[in-house]
Amino acid sequence: MSPEQAKLLAGSIDFLDSGSAGPDILRFLAWLGITEPEVLEDAEDFRKLLRFAQGLHRFFELPLPDAPGLSAFGAELNIARWAEGESGIFGVSGVAESRLAAFRACIAEAIEFVSQYLDGDAAVHLRISSPEPAVISLTQGYADWSVDGPVATVPSPDGGGATRRFPATLCYRNANLPGPAPLQNLGIGCGSGATSAAALHHALFEWIERDAMALWWLGARQGRPVALETLAQTEMAGIATRARQGQQTRRTWFLDISTDIGVPVMAALSTDGHGNGFAYGFGAGANTAAAMKAAFLELCQIELADRIVAAKRHESGDDKLNDTDRMHLRRHSEIDASWEILHPGGAPRDHVAQADPEAALAAAGLDVLTIDLTRADIGVPVWRTFVPGLQPMPSATELPRLREAQKAAHGRVHNHRAIRIV
Repeated sequence: MSPEQAKLLAGSIDFLDSGSAGPDILRFLAWLGITEPEVLEDAEDFRKLLRFAQGLHRFFELPLPDAPGLSAFGAELNIARWAEGESGIFGVSGVAESRLAAFRACIAEAIEFVSQYLDGDAAVHLRISSPEPAVISLTQGYADWSVDGPVATVPSPDGGGATRRFPATLCYRNANLPGPAPLQNLGIGCGSGATSAAALHHALFEWIERDAMALWWLGARQGRPVALETLAQTEMAGIATRARQGQQTRRTWFLDISTDIGVPVMAALSTDGHGNGFAYGFGAGANTAAAMKAAFLELCQIELADRIVAAKRHESGDDKLNDTDRMHLRRHSEIDASWEILHPGGAPRDHVAQADPEAALAAAGLDVLTIDLTRADIGVPVWRTFVPGLQPMPSATELPRLREAQKAAHGRVHNHRAIRIV
């Protein structure tokens, strides 16, 4: 991190602690969008984000050519700073309607990632033992149990006052932990938040979203249309108009891909004016407005990623593209906007005014396992959740829920499934 960035972060923390700061610090806060720092809401949470940001390799603002009315930040972190024996520089980003919200989203994403590495405090609760048969049963299809041997485990409350021992390899990214290899992306079902409850809901919405994505894209389960009345009630048209600011480079539409769980899940899709350059965003939320906004912001983030891949390819050639770049490139260039799966069928759905993810999953007969990943050295709540029965995406296995969706879609064109989108 540059000395100037370090000075601005330290000065901002001092201001939150003491109430006084020099002109350069006040200008930085005003640039972020904090015009009255003394009455900043969630000041304690913001202080934690700033303290964590001091340990970043660097952070930077990003332009959004297709959505210039939004703000975006990127950051790089050296994982060795937070996890002994680990190495690598990792990137995160955040997109939001304001500069401050984008900055907070970016730093929160970095905290969520770092918290997926075991630190000294969490290691105190680590045990090496034989796996519990009940846990093996719960994680069939989510973990590779083909190799026998001792397993590193961490405590997970079972909701009835008892505690299970859950495989640490399904919770943490550390490379040296013994146990079954996960069969899905470890980022699924992990969430941070300003409060413990917000972090837990964030994590559960992630599970519900990924399950809906899998049933839609891999299960060929057609999405529903979004009613004009819904666009008006959620003010989504206004959000998109402010974001695009008259740019005509993209054409955007929504699909409702919600499932039987009863939580709104939306897909925001876009192409250029010729139907090329497909991009996507997904979102689950307590209500339709929250899900649509989350999906649209992720869509704009993916549109930016596509521009970054194109620039990287132009400057350095295909040989310099990594696996994620190639995945984006294939999705962007090969998906045809005319494909049936990208368009709605049936009638618009009505959703409850406010969905609670815990209650919705319980009503669907699904258990929720939770592991607290909050690190004492950071102080921002982070939860790992696990919902046996839901289909993760991406994943190395197809669970019964996905196979049932595929069976129900028999006869529908499935040419899209060969193209990975996440």
